[in-house]
Amino acid sequence: MNSSNSSSSRLYQELTLARASTFDVVAQYQTIFLSVIVTLSLLIYKWCLTCKTDAANPLPILPLRKRTASQHQKNIEMTSYPTLRNCNNDGVLLSKASLKLLQNTLPLHLQLSDWSLLYASNRDGYNLETFLRLAEDEGPTILVVADTAGHVFGGFNSISWERPKSKAGHYFGTGESYVFTVLPAFKHYPWTGLNSEFVMTKSNCIAFGGGGKFAFTLDEKFQRGSSDASQTYNNQCLANSYTYDVVSVELWKFERFR
Repeated sequence: MNSSNSSSSRLYQELTLARASTFDVVAQYQTIFLSVIVTLSLLIYKWCLTCKTDAANPLPILPLRKRTASQHQKNIEMTSYPTLRNCNNDGVLLSKASLKLLQNTLPLHLQLSDWSLLYASNRDGYNLETFLRLAEDEGPTILVVADTAGHVFGGFNSISWERPKSKAGHYFGTGESYVFTVLPAFKHYPWTGLNSEFVMTKSNCIAFGGGGKFAFTLDEKFQRGSSDASQTYNNQCLANSYTYDVVSVELWKFERFR
């Protein structure tokens, strides 16, 4: 009986010592792990202190590599103005610089389109009926006018031209329409939202804008016109004077590039 108790006591002592030894090993590993974590934290902290930081962005600001335009990108920039079609020797009122400026004011879905000369007064005649016949069902267009004083101006019609539906005149268009001047200086006048009198056709004239005064008009023979401050576009007089004599009229439509 005594020998049995003695064996049990020795076994208990051995188990106790083994358990204590295991705890010691675990404690040593925990100490090593915590030391590694602390060391890494200090290294990261010191690295952050050596980097420039932004108060609004605590992440370090790494130096940016300077990018240079590739030859392909330069070629795109040099030829980014619209390609002109159907205008052989008919005369063009817009320079390449003016074309680029106007291209940037177009709705996005038209900015990559080619421009096709739909109507030119010195080719097709100075006549409103001819103008409307050629412009019907052709989609968005840009109308450009040059007066005898050298001013060049016009308007963008965001939909197809429509014939007058009454003697009082017929308004149509959308808020994407606008008017502009090219010479003597480029200015862009978008829709103000004050009314919906974008573009008007009448039996004896066409006009852009409204609200009491037209941004500009052309008579039925495309010989004379008028320009004033309109509520639709909040524009100044686009021509040299409130009444002007016409030199040339062009209407451009948009085609997908080939």
